[in-house]
Amino acid sequence: MSPEPYFKDQDKLRDGDIIAPPNILKTKAGDGGLPPELLEQAESYLAKNTVDFAKTAETYFGLLDNALDMAEVQTLDSSDAFETVLFPLSQLKAQGAMFHYPLVSEITAMLINFLEVVEELDREAIKIVRAYKMTLAALLIRSNKGVKEEEKDTLLKEALKNACIRYFENKRRN
Repeated sequence: MSPEPYFKDQDKLRDGDIIAPPNILKTKAGDGGLPPELLEQAESYLAKNTVDFAKTAETYFGLLDNALDMAEVQTLDSSDAFETVLFPLSQLKAQGAMFHYPLVSEITAMLINFLEVVEELDREAIKIVRAYKMTLAALLIRSNKGVKEEEKDTLLKEALKNACIRYFENKRRN
């Protein structure tokens, strides 16, 4: 289920959601469900997870930087540019909350919503994506795991959302 779109007054031009492939293993195993003990064990493992998400995120930041660089010099057609940019963002969105960085997932969802309604990856849109990336990197450095600083987080999300809204207002004027 996708989050509430942030830019409702814009026409959605593409879908930033990743389509999950069929689960072949589940098809082979059947629909019998899992024993509650196994589910508790899996939940416990995720809760105690010590994987350094910052390192994983750095990989996706690198992919995002490469995609933005290619979009900037127009080595990709528009559709490929969006796909190449959306892939690392979709991974960050999916994995952020799983690794106890819910704000990373929330902010990335905002950026994906923005990219779903942008007509082209022009210089201004690329600047906004880079600003989001810098924000995400700062969040990881700040180690915002699980503990939310509600007021700061709300202000941060509003500032990023307002940057996107200004983008659309400037586009309408030109």
